[in-house]
Amino acid sequence: MAATTASSSAPALPAAAGAAATAESASAASPDVSKSVFAASDPQLAAGGRYNKQLNTALDLLQEMMTPTSKCNWKLASSKKGVEVFTGTAPDGNVKALTAKTHTRINASPRVVYEVLTHPGYRLKVDSMLKSEERVELLDFQSYVAHICYKGIWPVSARDFCVIFNWKLAPDGAIWVTTCSVEHEKVPPKKKKVIRAQMLVAGYVLTPCVDKDGNVVATDLKSVSCVDMGGKLTKQIREMANKIKARSSTANLKKICEGKLPKEEVAAYEKYDSFQDQLAARKPSGSPDGTRVAAADVVIEENEDAMALAAAAGKSEAEEASASAASPAAEPASSSSS
Repeated sequence: MAATTASSSAPALPAAAGAAATAESASAASPDVSKSVFAASDPQLAAGGRYNKQLNTALDLLQEMMTPTSKCNWKLASSKKGVEVFTGTAPDGNVKALTAKTHTRINASPRVVYEVLTHPGYRLKVDSMLKSEERVELLDFQSYVAHICYKGIWPVSARDFCVIFNWKLAPDGAIWVTTCSVEHEKVPPKKKKVIRAQMLVAGYVLTPCVDKDGNVVATDLKSVSCVDMGGKLTKQIREMANKIKARSSTANLKKICEGKLPKEEVAAYEKYDSFQDQLAARKPSGSPDGTRVAAADVVIEENEDAMALAAAAGKSEAEEASASAASPAAEPASSSSS
């Protein structure tokens, strides 16, 4: 699909990539979204092609969920090694949805964090349950449709999503990344073995932190997600998965960005165009020549929480499947429901 033809003049940013807070105070800040971060006239709101309305609805929801006073009623679930995890209720009232928010500071620039977040090679390391991610259609320089597949661990069925991905540059220099489920003719739900999960919204806000001299020294990262994985996961497993998955992904991202990237790779990312220049030039990549730096072979150790979750989920769904098979009203064995 052709990119939108709306004007793309970049927002005027303050010094140091638009950082609105010092390195000392940024981690305590929360975005003020009592009104939209983006002005109604911002040409970035025209992104997303035929999914524009869905994308902007998801962005509005993402902004609301980022606030401490969100209708999600966030409760601190854990605070460990610099990563805070909050759990809450789904904005649409779906009691089965995994709804979580995370917050951390990463000692790397927003450009480095963004590139790791969107790099196919690192995505598989950040989220250990991710099996594959394929870009299906480029909608414009800020948006694309992707097919995301998650591993199945017997007897838990594999899951997949069809989502739109979009990034935007806010006037304060923060990068807003928004994803939500969409339908696409090239990615119909599979009839067997894979359950099509639904993502109401998920996303990140990457805010640059600066020192007293105006140098960007870190990234204040906040993420939220509201996902219905489908199937018959019990409430206990859903609640465990909600907290563990959010914490694990954010912690892995922090580990990669802070200590596992080769110095030459970090140096290469720092030579990318600024997000402001990338927006002004309408480039889908900040890379000077359009090529992506090869991912390093980083190793992320599987933590005990993740292993306990996998074991508990397997036991739960095995018991559910056994009970269903014993019921006279049970569906045929070929129908996947876990």
